[in-house]
Amino acid sequence: MYLQEEIVTWAERKGIFVAPSFTTQIKGIAEETVEVTEAYTSHKHCCGPISDVQKEMGDIYVWWINACATIGLEPEECIRLAYEKIAKRTGHVNDQGRFVKDES
Repeated sequence: MYLQEEIVTWAERKGIFVAPSFTTQIKGIAEETVEVTEAYTSHKHCCGPISDVQKEMGDIYVWWINACATIGLEPEECIRLAYEKIAKRTGHVNDQGRFVKDES
């Protein structure tokens, strides 16, 4: 994973894992999701730089890596399992651009 070791080392130095809370990390991801949405909206409709979107997407990644580390999960394994889950799905993309899976 890109910069994964550096992110975990940074989090350790900052004391993020002293009293780790998976819930806190997941809430952080939710907050960053709002921020990336706002940055993208600003970029798309006004004058916000794409670098703001990149930074917020990166923040989501940092929180996610730390969430995995908090409960001892290997991020690559999470990705592999998620891919196996979705790889054979069938469905369609709706009018909003979201993939809607077929009911099994």
